[in-house]
Amino acid sequence: MISSSGALLARACVQPTVLSAACTASLGLLKRLAPLADSGFSRAYGQPAYATQPAQDEDARPQPVPEVVGQIHSTESFSAVDGPGVRFLVFTQGCAMRCKFCSNPDTWSAHAGETISSKSLANQIRSVAPYLRPGGGGVTCSGGEPLLQPDFTAAIFREAHAMGLTTCLDTTGQGTKHHNWDKVLPHTDMVLFCIKHLDPEKYTGLTGLRQLGALKFAEELKTQRVPFWLRWVLGLCMM
Repeated sequence: MISSSGALLARACVQPTVLSAACTASLGLLKRLAPLADSGFSRAYGQPAYATQPAQDEDARPQPVPEVVGQIHSTESFSAVDGPGVRFLVFTQGCAMRCKFCSNPDTWSAHAGETISSKSLANQIRSVAPYLRPGGGGVTCSGGEPLLQPDFTAAIFREAHAMGLTTCLDTTGQGTKHHNWDKVLPHTDMVLFCIKHLDPEKYTGLTGLRQLGALKFAEELKTQRVPFWLRWVLGLCMM
C-alpha cells in the first residue's frame, strides 16, 4: 500500500496512461482537494488534536461517552503506518465492497468477528496510551469499513479524545452523509482515504460498487475541512 498527498497522487496516476474523460473528471476533483490533503499532511505530526473543533463554553463539562457495542475483527497496539505517530489500530468487521486482491476478506461479513463494547476497547487503549501520545499518536479505526458502524466508531474516537489521543479513520468512504459520515467525522482528526481507482468503470470492476459515493465522500471531507491522506495500490490504479 502507498500513502500519498493529493498532489502526489495526481501526478503518479497520469504518467503511464491516457485517462478516459470520466477518469479525468475524477482526477480534477482530487486536484481541487489537494490543498486540504497537503495541509493535513503537514499539520498532522506533533499535534494533540488537529481537526476543526467547535467552540465550547468555558464552563461546559465534557459530555459522557456512551457505551456502544460493535463487531471487530482484531486490534493491534503498536502500528507505525496507519497515521501519525504510533497508533492503536482497530479493525472493524463488515464491508460492502468486494475488492479484488483484498488483503482482509475475512472482515467482509458484518456478522463475524468479536462482539465488544467501546468501553472495553477504551480500557485496552488506556493501558498503552502513554506510548501513543508522543508525536501525535493515537487510535486508528480501519476494517472492514468503520463507517458502517458509525455509532461504535464515533464512541471509540470520543474515548480516544478523552485520553488526549488523536483519531484517524481508514476508510473508502462508504455509507451516506446523514447516517454515517456526520456521526463519525466530527470526532475524526484525520482520514486515510483509499480511493481505489480514478476510472469509474474500473472502480466498479475492482470493488463491486459505484465510484459516485467515494467522490461525494471526498467532497464532504472538503466541506467539513477534515485533513486526509489519499491512498491506493499503485499497481491496481495503472490497470
